Amino acid sequence: MKGFALHPVLCMGLLLICAMPAAAANWEVKWNSNTGFSPSSVTIAQGDTVIFYDNDSGDSPVEIVANDNSFDVFLAGNGYYQGVTFNSTGTYGYYDNVYAFTGSIQVVVNYPPTVSITAPTNNAAFTAPANFSITADAADTDGDGVYGVEFLVGTNVAGVVFSPPYNVSVTNLNAGTYTLSAIAMDNLGAMASNSVSVTVGLPVIVLAPPQLNGNNMVLLAGGLVPGTTNILETSSNLVTWTMVQTNIVPGGSAGFTNTVSGGAKFYRVLELQ
Repeated sequence: MKGFALHPVLCMGLLLICAMPAAAANWEVKWNSNTGFSPSSVTIAQGDTVIFYDNDSGDSPVEIVANDNSFDVFLAGNGYYQGVTFNSTGTYGYYDNVYAFTGSIQVVVNYPPTVSITAPTNNAAFTAPANFSITADAADTDGDGVYGVEFLVGTNVAGVVFSPPYNVSVTNLNAGTYTLSAIAMDNLGAMASNSVSVTVGLPVIVLAPPQLNGNNMVLLAGGLVPGTTNILETSSNLVTWTMVQTNIVPGGSAGFTNTVSGGAKFYRVLELQ
């Protein structure tokens, strides 16, 4: 009789509707003057609500004992009463004070699961565009089991995994500092989270020694990000720089040329983000 809710998440730019367990459930107890309560006892989790429903044709006064305070609930025929939401552990009785049928409610604690990100480690460093996996260990100690683990990069959902191994892939992450989070939920809706921080830095561009080819200076730049736009600039004083060539690189390196003229020149390559 466990409840479920639809939980929308934004995953890689797509809106997914996932069936997620609700944090609390409604338990139904039916009363009949001939058969009494059905079921006669209920085990619920902390925060669950019990609904007492009267399907008897006559009046059936029912007294509910909850949180050490007794109160009378008179159920008319074919009516219902939204019962008690139990916020404390313990065993509580309910009974009909005319026909003497009795029942009981045992409220149990639902301890949250445990979750820990095992990779990457806290303060790990990557080079843009970064590609790596987020891996987590998750467990539930009180027996209701882990429902799933949701992974976040900042506030964006990277994926939801419903069975071990709990990991998702992250691709093409731009330069910046990011918080990676893993949120575990058990089958009764309790949650726990763990986070680490990672840094993605810009790649280091390396210029090979220039080569003279006729009247042209040829430079080879390495450490470039494929598909990015890179600019070759020149300067005679390291203060004022002039763009001389733009190149969209297909791979990790690219060649640049510049006509030799005037005095000594300095060269640099910039990558546009």
